[in-house]
Amino acid sequence: MALGLVISTGHAKTIDVDEFTEEVEGRTLAIENKSFPAYAYLNGDGTVEVRSVMGSWQGEWSGIGETLCLYFTTGPAQGETCVSFVRVAEGGYKGSNGTLLRPVERDYRF
Repeated sequence: MALGLVISTGHAKTIDVDEFTEEVEGRTLAIENKSFPAYAYLNGDGTVEVRSVMGSWQGEWSGIGETLCLYFTTGPAQGETCVSFVRVAEGGYKGSNGTLLRPVERDYRF
């Protein structure tokens, strides 16, 4: 789950982190990116869990304004990465790095 490269999001309005986390906290999110598919779960206590074909790992999340930052000590996205999101017409959220997050009905938490 690499989050970092800024891309143009057209005229879409960037979502405030408080609004974004209110909508996704406690929900499983399918992560669609160029590397590998994965699932993420943002917990209300500031922790994040990720599961993919490459394994599973935990980290921490925090945010201010329109920027959500994730910090992992293990896994393929070690270190801190910050990203902002816009809503997309087909449902879900597009990150400033091109990653697409879609809430899923089924709970994929581990």
